[in-house]
Amino acid sequence: MSPTVPAPTFELYERVIIKSKETEFYGERGAIVCIESSAIKRDPSQPDRWAYVVHLPTCEVWRTFLQSDLESEGVVDAESVHRGTRPEISFDLVVKEDNDWMEGTYRLRDELWKVVIFRKDDVQALQLQPTVWK
Repeated sequence: MSPTVPAPTFELYERVIIKSKETEFYGERGAIVCIESSAIKRDPSQPDRWAYVVHLPTCEVWRTFLQSDLESEGVVDAESVHRGTRPEISFDLVVKEDNDWMEGTYRLRDELWKVVIFRKDDVQALQLQPTVWK
C-alpha cells in the first residue's frame, strides 16, 4: 500500500508572498496558478516538497517555488482573474536543431494556461491529441 500524500498547504489562486531569502524574488507578491505534486508523490514524508507555480505580476514572470518558500496572504483570487486577456505563448527552453520535442504553454482570451507539446515525427498531416495531465 502506498503512503498517503499530504494535502497541499496552499490553494489554487491563493495570494502568497515569497519568503525565501535565497531567491531574487524575496518579498514579491503573487498568486498560485498551478500546484505540482510529482515531488511529493515520490516522497510523501516531506510535505514541504509540494511545488507551486506563482505568477509574480510586478516582475512579469511565472516561477516555481517549494511550499517552504511561500507565505499566504490569506486571500484566494477568483479563477476569472487569471484568464487571458489576449493570446499568449511561452516556452522556457533553448531550442536546438536536435530537439526531438519541446514543451510550452499558451493562453487564449478568456481561457486559462494550457500545456502544448511539439515533437518531431514523420506524419502525413498535423495531429492534435488532447490529454489530461495528472
